Amino acid sequence: PMKPYKKIKKFEQLELWNMGDVYAYQFSTKEAEESGIYKKYILMQKVGENGMGYPYEGFRYDVIQIYDRLFDELPDPEVIKDIRLLPESTPYRVNEEMKKKFPLHMSAGMDYLKASEYPRKRLHFLG
Repeated sequence: PMKPYKKIKKFEQLELWNMGDVYAYQFSTKEAEESGIYKKYILMQKVGENGMGYPYEGFRYDVIQIYDRLFDELPDPEVIKDIRLLPESTPYRVNEEMKKKFPLHMSAGMDYLKASEYPRKRLHFLG
């Protein structure tokens, strides 16, 4: 007899942030503890959206920039405006020829397929 068809899990689009939203994320993993950043916060601001490729066509994700500072406590939103955003460069920029052809990317994508990758209790909306 044939095996029954295996049901393929349908991915659901996760809720995206609004443009310009700033969130603080608190590190809580074993890796964070080993790196000395356990329970510290980073700040992220949404600067765009992008689409995912195969096999997740049609799914969107937030494009973010990260602020150049770690915090021991949640910061006051007024403090944020004086902190610079970190530049982010993609791996192809290690090639000198590619550096000439492509501009520096100043953002990163939050590529996640399930809510548990960024637990809500660790994300704090700042504005």
